[in-house]
Amino acid sequence: MKIASALRFFFGNFGPLIVFFAVNHFAGLKPAIVVSTIFSLAEIALKLHRGEPITLIFKFTAGITLIFGLVDLYAQHSFLFKYESVVTNLMTGMFFAATLFAQKSILQEYYEKSGNPKPMTPDRVAYFRLLTIAWVAYFFIKAGAYLWIARRYSLERAMVIRSIAGSGSLYAMLFISIVGSRKIFPLLKKWKLLPEEASVETQTLCSS
Repeated sequence: MKIASALRFFFGNFGPLIVFFAVNHFAGLKPAIVVSTIFSLAEIALKLHRGEPITLIFKFTAGITLIFGLVDLYAQHSFLFKYESVVTNLMTGMFFAATLFAQKSILQEYYEKSGNPKPMTPDRVAYFRLLTIAWVAYFFIKAGAYLWIARRYSLERAMVIRSIAGSGSLYAMLFISIVGSRKIFPLLKKWKLLPEEASVETQTLCSS
């Protein structure tokens, strides 16, 4: 998995949430709702124009961004803002978990759409399932940490802590998923934690 394509994947699917939190941080709630809504509509129009499919996860992130933004706006005092990151991470974790019961996990779907020439062999399918489980655990742990932070600190301090810890942990997970796979995949194969291949065409995942 290449870093550039991975970043395009995450921004292309989680763009509405990224835009919402960025604009909300610098300009406030109302501009965040407007900008994230315009961004979502523009992305949908662009995908339709290019004939690209609108992924389920993009619909999910666009939907929860709009819902939480409108709830905060209606509440006027933004009482949910202190806890909405908790709910957002829980819902994202549940979404990732749901893909484990589908034909393909969300990360396997990304891998196949990234144009990688390597075949989707049983060991790779199992690896992407394990990697998806790791992301599910990450979102759930992050939600629990955010809940603890929200109860312990003021909204202003909680936002600072969430911004630093959340961004740092996300970048770490991306690094492990993208770069670390080159080391993790062969180790799991060596420890016989992945299915054996019947053919000789399996090579080290993401080797150059």
